[in-house]
Amino acid sequence: MAENDALPSLSFPPATFKKLHPQEYLRRFTTSEVRADGRSLRTFRPATANAGSLSNAFGSAVVRMGNTTVVCGIKGEIAEPDVERPREGWLVPNIELTPICSTKFKYGPPGDLAQSLGEKLDTLVKATKALPLDTLCIEEGKAAWVLYADVICLNYDGNVFDAAWMALMTALEDTKLPVAKWDEDREHAVCSDTETRRLDVAGKCYASTFGLFDGQYLLADMDDDEEELVQESVTIVVNNQGRLCNISKGGGMSLSVETLRECVAMAKRRYAELNDVTQKAKGL
Repeated sequence: MAENDALPSLSFPPATFKKLHPQEYLRRFTTSEVRADGRSLRTFRPATANAGSLSNAFGSAVVRMGNTTVVCGIKGEIAEPDVERPREGWLVPNIELTPICSTKFKYGPPGDLAQSLGEKLDTLVKATKALPLDTLCIEEGKAAWVLYADVICLNYDGNVFDAAWMALMTALEDTKLPVAKWDEDREHAVCSDTETRRLDVAGKCYASTFGLFDGQYLLADMDDDEEELVQESVTIVVNNQGRLCNISKGGGMSLSVETLRECVAMAKRRYAELNDVTQKAKGL
């Protein structure tokens, strides 16, 4: 074959190679201990928070982690407590993922991811007791607050759970409830038009999620592309006393004790970073 009849090169532009071979594309970076966005494997994306963004809510917050952006609004109503828990109110979290935040989501009933994230939020609310539910009681067995925490994703680029949880914590700290008292004569709770009180978020905590790629590369705070490719993920929740509150795993692989210890250590450092961000959001 003549030299000028040689086969053309089969190399592709990076964007094309990423679409055709996403795992190999990520592998090219992780083997060099970097990621496609320039971060090292264990570096989190910058986080920002703004409290009190929604004027029609009792409390609210907008949180951004990298390009992932969520808003959380807290609304409430008064209801009769559960017979089995006469001194407790409720905190009901919900998360929405719509085509507004990403084309991967569709209009209609909540998809599998939204449902699983909502269940995860609810489980963590109960497990961590970040907000003591007895502080929502107005009159034992007669009246208590029901708080609805609606988290809406505005832009989805991975790790939406950490952002949603941070937004929930920030919104709860921003919440001001009308002072309510039980009126024996009218037999219902009466809310003040002028007085408010803040919630007692005694067990404030933050979540940090990690993923394991190729069984050996630990990635902190994954973006959307990385989430699709990791074989295992783990979420570590640490409270304001530096204690481990919760660990949840997704995927079928096992993580070594050393890897888990490293994740916990990074989550504790991440707590300090996120707490500084929320304190600045509140002007403290």
